[in-house]
Amino acid sequence: MFELINKIWQLSNNFLRKRFLNILIWMISSAIFEVITLISIIPFLSAILENNKPESQNIIFQFIFSFYPDEKIPFIIIATLIFSSLLIISTFLKINTLRINTNLARDYGSYISNRCYSNLLNQDYLFHTSYNTSNFISLSTIKIQSLIRLVDDLLSLLTSLLISFGITTALLIIDPYISLVSVFILGSFYLIIVFINKAKLKKNSYVISNNSTEIVKTIQEGLGSIRDLIIGNYFQSYYERYKRSDTILRNAYAENRFIA
Repeated sequence: MFELINKIWQLSNNFLRKRFLNILIWMISSAIFEVITLISIIPFLSAILENNKPESQNIIFQFIFSFYPDEKIPFIIIATLIFSSLLIISTFLKINTLRINTNLARDYGSYISNRCYSNLLNQDYLFHTSYNTSNFISLSTIKIQSLIRLVDDLLSLLTSLLISFGITTALLIIDPYISLVSVFILGSFYLIIVFINKAKLKKNSYVISNNSTEIVKTIQEGLGSIRDLIIGNYFQSYYERYKRSDTILRNAYAENRFIA
């Protein structure tokens, strides 16, 4: 994963790099508020079930109550307002981080696509006489879309890792023993899944790349020689060739999404 992040960083321009750093701040902020919201659940539930006094609550509520010395306000109201506010802020940060992730992945894909097209146009004539245009058509459509999906998934993974780290930290504060056991069990389970599916994901990436090129090539050849195709009645041959590549491509996409 770190090798992939490094490649994406190296191919980015300064503007995209600044946006990657900016989204990292959003990710960290989202994780911090997840921790605060989780910690605030205990005093909130205590307020509902037992109507506890503020002095018995955790440090977050003690800090808030230092600004509200009026004891006439019921603790349940204050607890509800604090918890609701934290939940709203946390949800806003999470949704906005997801939106920024999607937009950044889109702009990164557009940047790479434009860069590839510019590099292609600046090649010499001999290169163009021997270059298979189906490769670039596949690159600028299907493969770029796969890249956008990859970057989006990678950013979502980083966001989830930071939030998971924050939640784990909060659980360690609440109950260290149970938290460590839970983290060990869940962590081992996910590592096993990653180890099992790593080779499959790598294989699918080659399958997607090869078959997306094959699909474009089949379309070009079929439409480019439509006259011979009609005369020779080669419809079924081209259809089966396209159908086979398309089915393999969709299956590889579906497997990757399921594993993700």
